[in-house]
Amino acid sequence: MKDTQKSDNFRKILIQSQKITLITHLNPDGDAIGSLTAMGLFLEATGKIVTMITPNDFPAFLKWMPASDQIINAEKKFQQAHDALMDSDVVVYLDFNANHRAGNFSASLEAFPKLKVLMDHHPEPEDIFDLAFSEPSASSASEIVYDILTLLNEPDMPLSKAVASSLYTGIMTDTGSFNYACKDPDLYPKIGKLVEFGANPEIIHTLVYNTNTENRTRFLGFALLNRLVVLKEYKTAYIYLTKYDLRRFHYRVGDTEGFVNYTLSLKGINLGVLFTERVGHIKLSLRSNGDFSVNDFARNHFTGGGHKNAAGAESKMDLNDTIQMFRDLLPIYTSQLNADVD
Repeated sequence: MKDTQKSDNFRKILIQSQKITLITHLNPDGDAIGSLTAMGLFLEATGKIVTMITPNDFPAFLKWMPASDQIINAEKKFQQAHDALMDSDVVVYLDFNANHRAGNFSASLEAFPKLKVLMDHHPEPEDIFDLAFSEPSASSASEIVYDILTLLNEPDMPLSKAVASSLYTGIMTDTGSFNYACKDPDLYPKIGKLVEFGANPEIIHTLVYNTNTENRTRFLGFALLNRLVVLKEYKTAYIYLTKYDLRRFHYRVGDTEGFVNYTLSLKGINLGVLFTERVGHIKLSLRSNGDFSVNDFARNHFTGGGHKNAAGAESKMDLNDTIQMFRDLLPIYTSQLNADVD
């Protein structure tokens, strides 16, 4: 991102603002928490009063991150989060671009009467923002925040180690440890600068990926052995998890993170889905290889969306009906799913 005009406009907003609320999406992932804490730490260092909000809790493997203990969980402390938002001069949306993605906190965002700023890499943002850094080609919201902070920062002034660590975590997790959404060669000099500023790739990777509980590890093994379905004729695989499965393995927020990626690890599979039964709805996580757009698939047939090769969705049907609907749709996409992947 090289839009210095937008960064100058954001700088003007910051000059006029003292209290700033930062918020990310429901079920926050590494990019959500990374972009949130990086921006929060940077603004606090400039003397701003910053409130960081998540609509609900985030995974335990992200709670080591700098300033993560300052985040208000709106699901548990709704009134505190709502009051802080309404007392702010501006709200910044990080890693999401539509109010409904804030879950039960969306009504508060809709009621906020002042400036709204967007920093996000998902397509088709809502037309509700006074200033929008919307970059669908970016690897992550954290990369966009890196670009913004670089433009805001004093020339040659390094970002702090804490900010660099948050941004590195966000980029690393949203690219699957640099396995996808990372074709832009301009990304890698930014990664190098974050390491130069103090982000430690080995330690961060260990903290995010190698701190599994025994329950989560056994849950993954159970899912792959008992809940994996492969449909070779459609180059598709999916995993389904019932609410009883979650209970059996003492599910905690984030325990199923990454399960869907195992479907695409199978040779010849171009579409992978994780179906998770929750109270009142089914959560879908979708991944694809090649040109098949799970973003379009999720938007057209379920409630959801995301990126071309990674998306999330929701179904109000029960688990069996949701899976059956999904399977019934596959013949429509046979030619796309069977296309060769470059």
